[in-house]
Amino acid sequence: MIACYSQNKRLKEAIGVFKEMIETPGVSPDEVIMSSVLSACAHLVSLEMGRKIHNYLKQNRFDINVYIGSALVDMYAKCGNVTRSLVVFFKLREKNLFCWNSIIEGLAVHGYGE
Repeated sequence: MIACYSQNKRLKEAIGVFKEMIETPGVSPDEVIMSSVLSACAHLVSLEMGRKIHNYLKQNRFDINVYIGSALVDMYAKCGNVTRSLVVFFKLREKNLFCWNSIIEGLAVHGYGE
């Protein structure tokens, strides 16, 4: 449901469903959900919510794999926190094309294109 909302640009609804999900006992998000909700934050340029989700990932000991890591890199870059985007990028054990594109675009958009 979260991925559908996010893909259909109903970003606030995606984040709302995520908030409900994490408050429901016995229900845990997976990497697809986490990537989708981070993407929603990126498109809304909601750095505050993106940071909260990153903290949720840490507190719940999520493996920051290539999918979640790429979504974090993209979210931080699109929200203007290039430094944090770079920190996440360099900590990733594996980097995919989306991750590389996100960091390059983030650097270029924020004046670090050279």
